[in-house]
Amino acid sequence: MGASTAEVGSAIGAYVLERKLGTGGMAEVYLARRTGPHGFTKRVALKRILPELSGEAEFVQMFCDEARVAATLSHPNIAHVIEFGEHEGELFIVMEYVDGVSCSAVLRASVQRGMAIPLGAALYIAREVLLALAFAHEATDEAERPLGIVHRDVSPSNVLVSRIGNVKLIDFGITRSLLAERKTNPGELKGKLRYMSPEQILGAEVDTRSDLFAAGIVLTEMIAGRALFGGRTDLEILTRISRGELGLVRDGGMPEDVAEVLEKALAYRPGARFQTAREFARALEDLASARSIRLDDTTIVPHLHAVGLLPSSSGTRPSAKAAGHGPPPLPGAGATVPEALERAPVEHVEPSVKSVRPSRRPGPPPPPSARPVSGAYRVRTRSGQIVGPLPRSEMLALIATGRLNARSSVSTKAESFTQAGTVPALSKLANHPAYRFRDDDATSPAWLERVDETSVPVALYRIAAERLTGLFLAVDGKRRKRVFFENGDPVLVASTDRDELLGRRLVASRLVSDKAIELALTRQPPLRLGEALVSFGVLGAAQLVRELSRQLEDRIVCLGNWRRGEIRFYPDLKLERAHQVRTREPTLELLTRMVREEYAPGDIAALLRPITTERLCRRAPADKLFSDLGLLPTESATLAFADGKATVRDVVANATLDGVTMSDALRAVLIGLLSGCLEAAGFRSESR
Repeated sequence: MGASTAEVGSAIGAYVLERKLGTGGMAEVYLARRTGPHGFTKRVALKRILPELSGEAEFVQMFCDEARVAATLSHPNIAHVIEFGEHEGELFIVMEYVDGVSCSAVLRASVQRGMAIPLGAALYIAREVLLALAFAHEATDEAERPLGIVHRDVSPSNVLVSRIGNVKLIDFGITRSLLAERKTNPGELKGKLRYMSPEQILGAEVDTRSDLFAAGIVLTEMIAGRALFGGRTDLEILTRISRGELGLVRDGGMPEDVAEVLEKALAYRPGARFQTAREFARALEDLASARSIRLDDTTIVPHLHAVGLLPSSSGTRPSAKAAGHGPPPLPGAGATVPEALERAPVEHVEPSVKSVRPSRRPGPPPPPSARPVSGAYRVRTRSGQIVGPLPRSEMLALIATGRLNARSSVSTKAESFTQAGTVPALSKLANHPAYRFRDDDATSPAWLERVDETSVPVALYRIAAERLTGLFLAVDGKRRKRVFFENGDPVLVASTDRDELLGRRLVASRLVSDKAIELALTRQPPLRLGEALVSFGVLGAAQLVRELSRQLEDRIVCLGNWRRGEIRFYPDLKLERAHQVRTREPTLELLTRMVREEYAPGDIAALLRPITTERLCRRAPADKLFSDLGLLPTESATLAFADGKATVRDVVANATLDGVTMSDALRAVLIGLLSGCLEAAGFRSESR
């Protein structure tokens, strides 16, 4: 591929470049014209790979994929591809030229002028984007087979509004589709950080509902005039998305009917969102109808004039000087997000993450200001014995696993002994309510029972299904695990098992070194381990969020191997801002995975042997849980035979005749019983 820099006035194929419209993370876009006989002239947007990337096979393939996907989409709300060509070894895409502005420019100008985007205009733009997405999501090939298109980069800079109010969705450069030859590698992060769905940043499966989440963010920001998931660093942004923080919607003074639609669009779990773009679009139409709002260009065009993005008279393009702004972003332009959305009237560049892989290479050394401050700690035990010196990293590990607490007697260097909760470098962790392991025995739980082969999953399924909030505690001597639930979802787990600590997990996975962990944990001022590793450049922000999510999941799954001790539940005990992330899977699906991973076939057979002649009955109140358990096809097929007349033996036999293996059939029955969806005489499926 050539690496030349295109100049205004030069020709690429049959097109003459007039001026640059913008530059993105992968390509640059020019306004170009093509002339023909008898004075024919047509203006187009011509897109070419950035010269420095033109020799990179990966980016060339992405460019080709964009052309291939976009060429199949002919819809009024999608900027269509006119031509895909090659000039002197250089590929280019010729697209419809949309003479107007990007939604990001509308947001920026509105905030700078102190003017809210009218609700009707915001709903209209969002509805048009959803119609474009609906067409793309439903696209099929010549044989009527779904193409599986997911845009993955719905953001204000990729939504254009023309001078006459037409709305166009652009930039299918990182679209996932069966047409795309290049597939996403595990761990890659694609899109613009602020507009990613939780499943996108956590590396879970992404489908069309991820686009709907992004469209919900764009609509929220148009209505509120502020960033929904703001932050000064990538980690702040990704953490807020992974927490599902919707304070701007819930507490931002939005009308109740508007907030209700936005909350559904922005639900953390894909299953709780609108399931299709058309469903979302209909909800906006119903909202507009209830408010007697017309969803057309009658509100957006006057607003473009009011904020100075269009001149007072149509037909002429405002100069940058007259409008008070630079040229508005057009197809392929760099993604700009107004800093004004963060309450400051200065814009900054929003990173467009086209292809970011987790790095295992050690990052640069910490800057001088972040060098660790050396210091040795000593601990005085209850018997008066002095232990130490210990590094700060060890002290924090002892607190996080319950060996020390806020009242423990410690000293630094030659200083006198004091309580750990008063030492600045230890106090934040020592005083955190999640790590008060010794306080549990002084309070009375709502229920308590001995642990046997089934009690732990039965209790956890109940908490998740009934969407309970509180503290679940598992105790086996000095071994303890504290799980805080909010509305049935785990938000924080504290464990006395050192192998479950984040640092140990990262080292075991060879993502970071022991030395990096030590440096991060001794940093002054004290930061969370993950934050410090990101600030050192040792770990990427997205990678950290994913590892925290996996840590939370694994701590829950490991509860499935508890076979002794006791479990307790303290209802309504809630931590403020407890969690950094949530699990990638819905909690009920995670618990089903726990049963699959922690119960061996022989153990399952032993558990079911005493009830093989008992009838399996579906519990009517629990029928709706079947769809939420994340059952495999073989498991669903097995449980379909549980009609209230068939015994456990009959259900397993019928499933095996239907092609299900014996072990899969037995496991399906156990999942049904543990979750409370099925019942059989002699099998306890309720926590006491």
